[in-house]
Amino acid sequence: MGWLVGPSIGNQVFYLMNHRLKAQMMNKETEFFARVKKNRVDPTNSSAGNPVPDFYGEKIQSVSGYRQWLRDQRAFNKKKTRAFDEDSTEGKDHVTG
Repeated sequence: MGWLVGPSIGNQVFYLMNHRLKAQMMNKETEFFARVKKNRVDPTNSSAGNPVPDFYGEKIQSVSGYRQWLRDQRAFNKKKTRAFDEDSTEGKDHVTG
């Protein structure tokens, strides 16, 4: 039961001790989550062989972790785009002049 109540009490104590910084921290957190939402991939094209990499950004612990998360999101999008391009050109006859 402590694992469930601990974070709630811990947050309350932390914000009581740092109440001057609470608004600034909440703004930074809101901006961060907006960036995660803006940059995450569309999960509709995922599969068992190509799962979405950390959709909610839960594993981000640092700035370098955020940069790695962005690279993973871009790589997933590239893979998705490449697979889409291959599927859309399949079956078409290309006439060369």
